[in-house]
Amino acid sequence: MNLEEALNISKRLDTDLIETSPNSFPPACCLMDHGKYKYRSSKKKQKDKAKQKTMQTKEVKFTPNIGKKDYRIKMRQLVSFLEKGNKVKVIVKFKGRELCFKYMGFEILKDIQTDLSGLCSVEHSKRKEDKTISMLLTTLNQRKPKQHKVECIKRNPNLTEAQSSVSSVIEPDV
Repeated sequence: MNLEEALNISKRLDTDLIETSPNSFPPACCLMDHGKYKYRSSKKKQKDKAKQKTMQTKEVKFTPNIGKKDYRIKMRQLVSFLEKGNKVKVIVKFKGRELCFKYMGFEILKDIQTDLSGLCSVEHSKRKEDKTISMLLTTLNQRKPKQHKVECIKRNPNLTEAQSSVSSVIEPDV
């Protein structure tokens, strides 16, 4: 079909003649309402974007001289972020004289890593910056959080189902 015939048909049907693949020989064209096509494609993009789950990076900050209860609270926060599927950046901040005791920060990060070994993996290991040490944690895709809770209960038979896995995992060895 030549170009004039295609243009006449598109005028009769009140549609647009759109060249779909200009590199082929002869070039392929189709008849469609271009405005309606653009509208549908934009709606499809919006729908796909709404379905897409965005992963956020959350931050949890510790200090080198953190207490047991504060540690547990922060760990509960960490576990909830990981269960929601977010990445978590764990930061240990040092102030003043605490900079002389950087080994304490590394110990805290090591404790966190061992406490959460069944729930997450370390994406970026311990990074030293000016007054902070940080590491990035991500959830393990193979395991579900409920499986982790069941395993914690099996390890500690004196726990009840109602208690969260966080309380069993978070007991620091300090």
